[in-house]
Amino acid sequence: MKTAIMFSGQGAQYPGMMQDIFEAYPTAKELFQKAAVILKRDIFALSMSSGMEELNLTQNTQPCLLACELAALRVFKNCGIPYEAAFGFSLGEWAALVAAGTAQEEDVLRTIEKRADAMQRAVPPDEGGMVAVLGKDAQFVSQLCAAIGGLTPANYNCPGNITVAGTAAAIQVLMKRAEEEKLVVNQVAVSIPSHCALMEPAVEELRPVIQTLPLGKPQVELVMNATGCPAAGIEEIKENLIRQLSNPVMFQQSVEYLLERGFDTFVEIGPGKVLSGMVKRTAKQAKKKVNILQFNSLEGIEAVKELS
Repeated sequence: MKTAIMFSGQGAQYPGMMQDIFEAYPTAKELFQKAAVILKRDIFALSMSSGMEELNLTQNTQPCLLACELAALRVFKNCGIPYEAAFGFSLGEWAALVAAGTAQEEDVLRTIEKRADAMQRAVPPDEGGMVAVLGKDAQFVSQLCAAIGGLTPANYNCPGNITVAGTAAAIQVLMKRAEEEKLVVNQVAVSIPSHCALMEPAVEELRPVIQTLPLGKPQVELVMNATGCPAAGIEEIKENLIRQLSNPVMFQQSVEYLLERGFDTFVEIGPGKVLSGMVKRTAKQAKKKVNILQFNSLEGIEAVKELS
């Protein structure tokens, strides 16, 4: 058995996410206390008790979701489950840095708040968006984006599931065209269009921040969004983190990389089970049998413990 752990991205959040875990394990509560000191606000209360509209603002979503995933990672590590790879979806890649032994909790928490603020400044709320296009291949989606203008593929999720990002005007055109042509689309619960050229101002703002981020050599395979495979060294990890902001998330390619190397068990750490579904579809196309679990509830913890 070869196990990879994976971390959810923006869009998975909801008020009260994974609260039963955090209430049951002191080590998780300690993480939120640490985050409160670093970020100078009550991240636990914001994550558990805010309304959906407030939580969906990028400057809130990113630190809340990252803190939740780091808290759950602490609990996962205490279970003693061995794993050989870590990866994440967009924001989740920052939790994967900690899981891989590359970065420290406090450093990613500080950086993620700067990342969220820079991304929100790059595109004000309601001036951009993201939409998942379902049941179509990459060529169709690329041609659709080119025909509309102001849109580009942003997330290669799994076969038949590609998210596009762009201006609010372009999103409106896409939604109208989807209705006319009976395309299956879903709007993503984010306040900004990530992983596209609209994020270039954030790239320039965050480049010096990420370049000075203290990182160590990964202790497990760290599969990265920008390339769909591990980086060769620390400088390449940093460059991939910078590129990730304005380039597509290669999630399907990351899963394919791991499947090709014999990984057969995937554990999703984070709210929901969106990534689990993506892995399932990618493995099905690759004709690979996999075991997929969610570490996001007390029941899920018990299921994962059976791996040890």
